[in-house]
Amino acid sequence: MLYIPWRWACYTPRNIHMSVSERASERMNDGKCMTQGGGQQMKKGKNSALRSRAMMYVNQVRHSPYKDVDSLQNKIDSDIHPKRYAIINHNKDVDGNGKRTEDNWHVMFEFQNPRYLNSIAKLLGEKDQFIQIWDKGVNNGFSYLTHRTDDSKDKYQYDPSEVTANFDYPKFLKDVSIQVTRARKRTNAKNKGKTDQLLDALYEGKIQKTDVEDQLKGSQYGKIRKQIDDVDDRRLRKEAEDFREHMLKNKIPLETIWLFGGPGTGKTTLAKEIAKKKGNPFFVSGSSRDIFQNYKGEHTIILDDLRPKFIEYSDLLRITDPYSPSTMAPSRYRDKYLACDLIIITSPFSPLQFYCECFPITLMKEDFEECVDSFGQLERRILLTIYITDMEFCLAEYDPISKSYNLVPNTAKNNPYSSAARQTNTTIDRTDLYNKMFP
Repeated sequence: MLYIPWRWACYTPRNIHMSVSERASERMNDGKCMTQGGGQQMKKGKNSALRSRAMMYVNQVRHSPYKDVDSLQNKIDSDIHPKRYAIINHNKDVDGNGKRTEDNWHVMFEFQNPRYLNSIAKLLGEKDQFIQIWDKGVNNGFSYLTHRTDDSKDKYQYDPSEVTANFDYPKFLKDVSIQVTRARKRTNAKNKGKTDQLLDALYEGKIQKTDVEDQLKGSQYGKIRKQIDDVDDRRLRKEAEDFREHMLKNKIPLETIWLFGGPGTGKTTLAKEIAKKKGNPFFVSGSSRDIFQNYKGEHTIILDDLRPKFIEYSDLLRITDPYSPSTMAPSRYRDKYLACDLIIITSPFSPLQFYCECFPITLMKEDFEECVDSFGQLERRILLTIYITDMEFCLAEYDPISKSYNLVPNTAKNNPYSSAARQTNTTIDRTDLYNKMFP
């Protein structure tokens, strides 16, 4: 079923189902009466100054002078003479709790020329307050009678046969539906042209995914959200393949740096400083449940605070392979195509400790290389291993004889990134702070 969109949208007045006494009380409290559709406001007693070609008569049947549709229609035909009118008794409406509301007359008027509201009210034998300007368009007003507007589509849908009019009302609704369909097709075609251009630009890398989302309305985004994700995924895949091809062609290996140390030693800060020196945008892994979730093709990746439960050992070997022609990282919804030439890993574990956490049983074997997934596979992929303490960081090398990491002499550097190095001598008086917060 089609409903009248945007410019034909309907606003239902808040006092539409109030009794006469309730409406009078509200006007006394407000000193004003809001016209239909959010139109101009009018002070009590100023209704005589308002004129319109489109207006709506609304009143509860039990308070109206007209107890049946024939008497109301005869009054309109004999005394008011509008160009067009349509009458309906809203006798099936319900409130928010599903309870039936009072029966209400709704009469939509269209006049050849503007008429005074108070004049029409007088001719109907009603008070001015029951006649309201309908400023959302004549078609909208007539469509509202059977709740065929966007804003009233959740209300009871009255059959067109329940409307009494001086024109062919069912044909009117059909014609309006055709107009709406055509208007929506034109709008959809225009929107499709715009969205196609945005998707093309996204695929070509001229704009980012967020740029596309920012230029779309909510309804447009909802319709093409999956297309945006698919195009963005295909773009990232193409960029990753091109980047890896460039690396292989020029024999540029993927570099992996492993930083390990205790908490508060500044591992993440040091990793970011290394990434900045590389000069490329860098990605820092996020949630432990999906560490690559927000990866967007950055050429430097920081796997921050990496622990064995965050990634499978086989996946870690795959993404750190220096000469892999095509690398994908595991992600919750879509695996991510990696386009990086530097991976920096920060962890509380050394590479060997990390491996032993992954495969505790290997600790009982004399040679780690006897395992299918050996430690040597990971160790050979790491270009630099750096051990970090509160005071300094230095290069560490793996000794296969002792099966441990030894610090390389003369490589120690002062560590300005640790919590200890960044502490000041300022002490906080907690009692004073508490009293300031709660005077």
